[in-house]
Amino acid sequence: MELPSPCAVTFAELAQRHGVAVLPGPVFSANEGQESRLRVPFSARPSVLDAGVQRLAQAWREMTRYGVRPRETPQPSD
Repeated sequence: MELPSPCAVTFAELAQRHGVAVLPGPVFSANEGQESRLRVPFSARPSVLDAGVQRLAQAWREMTRYGVRPRETPQPSD
C-alpha cells in the first residue's frame, strides 16, 4: 500500500498500537527506501480484515490530526 507521504515506519508503529500489524517498506528495502509503502497482510477472514481496515483508518486519522511527523531518514555523512 502506498502512503501519501514518507511515514511508513511511524505509521506502522501507530497501527500496532491500534492492534493491526503491518510492515513498513524499509523492512523490504536493501537501502531503507520505500518509506512511503506498507505491506498489509490480507489472509484473514473478511470480518477480521474489515475490523483491521477500520483500525488502520483510526490510526491514520490520529496521525494526521495530531501531526505525527514522519521519521527522518539519516543522511550519509561525507
